[in-house]
Amino acid sequence: MTSQTTAALPQSGSPAVAIFDLDGTLTRHDTLTPWLWQLCWRQPSRWLLIFVSLSVALVQYLWQPDRGRLKARWLALALAPYTQIKARALAQAYVTRLLADPTRWNPVLRARLSAHQARGDITILMSASVDLYVPLLAQALHFTHCECTQLAWHDARCQAHLASDNVRGSVKAARLRDRILPQYPQAKTYAYGNAASDIAHLRQVDYGFLVNANASARRQAKAVGIHIGCDDPL
Repeated sequence: MTSQTTAALPQSGSPAVAIFDLDGTLTRHDTLTPWLWQLCWRQPSRWLLIFVSLSVALVQYLWQPDRGRLKARWLALALAPYTQIKARALAQAYVTRLLADPTRWNPVLRARLSAHQARGDITILMSASVDLYVPLLAQALHFTHCECTQLAWHDARCQAHLASDNVRGSVKAARLRDRILPQYPQAKTYAYGNAASDIAHLRQVDYGFLVNANASARRQAKAVGIHIGCDDPL
């Protein structure tokens, strides 16, 4: 399995390709925000700086919404005391805790992932969360490949900007359209997401499923023929 979006995907020898979102789909809730709060909580001497800096970033977000920029600034604040090596160690510890806590995971989607893998399908984890820990989760869950948002580093310190686009919404749809689907032109394709922002890429596959979604997202998905829930067997 490769964690880099620039590496070639494996060629298809399986009957289908299944793309899974992470936050709110495989997991019950977001994974990045709780981790960032945990990291910030470990730094009481910097609480005032973090509070002021995040407040400024949130005001700027309200004026010019850019989730990727807000994410990068928060990550840079939370990881400021740590080198890249230490940050990776913290990410590994976080992944270990996530995997050990069954309450964090959506059992229906975990079962769905296992069913695809049992059939020999190509499975791809595609998430807006970051490459400090998404590839670790993908490896632990036996995904074939993952696509995620990449952090920028300089002199082993996390920067307040991203090294890639934020893999959400139209970016996720473009990754699927331009990078993944051309690799498997004859394969059946499945995708699983949980938010209105996922609808764009769910529409591109043969079988798109919206799970764990709010009422507005369900209405939007239903209007374009996307399945709501995935309780039926493959």
